Amino acid sequence: MNSFSVNSNIEKVLKFLVQAEPDEEIPRCDAIFVFGTTNGEIAKQAVHLYQKNKASRIIISGWHRHDGKEGPFSFHSEAEYLASVAEKDGVSKENIVIEKRATNTYENVIFGMRACKEVGFSPKTLILVAVPYLLRRARACFVKNFPEIKIYGSAMPVTEEFFTPYRISRIKGELPRLVKYAEAGMIAPTVISEEIKKSATLF
Repeated sequence: MNSFSVNSNIEKVLKFLVQAEPDEEIPRCDAIFVFGTTNGEIAKQAVHLYQKNKASRIIISGWHRHDGKEGPFSFHSEAEYLASVAEKDGVSKENIVIEKRATNTYENVIFGMRACKEVGFSPKTLILVAVPYLLRRARACFVKNFPEIKIYGSAMPVTEEFFTPYRISRIKGELPRLVKYAEAGMIAPTVISEEIKKSATLF
């Protein structure tokens, strides 16, 4: 993650949430698992890993839940939109598994792995790519539901422009989501230090 001049408390909480490894520490895996979003940079991060030969397949999961009819840029789902970005950047359609019903992180994981099973693909190692502040929850979801799969995280670079009021609100709100999802049995419990909790009250 890049260094930038934002509120140090925001940066501290974000660093906690961005549970990712540097590219050089990620071995070649069976696939890259992309969590749906309307941000095309997420697909580009997956393509970056694909082009570095970190995996030969990409799994993309996500519906567009805003109106239930059309996804971003006239696509019917976030997964289809992100797949189109990946294909434009050179990823073969045959190497992409698309799941287009998931509306949250838990469903991304469950439905995404179900889509793999339906095409006869059983990955044992995965690189997770998501909006940076969702990576810790994404990993915890795999740990809870598919503990047999070895997972790594990869985060796209962020700049000051990334920190819109909406995203700052999401960064702050991610801590209670980690607790809520764990209590619901959807993700593995996450230990959140008092220092991180305090930092989240200061922005």
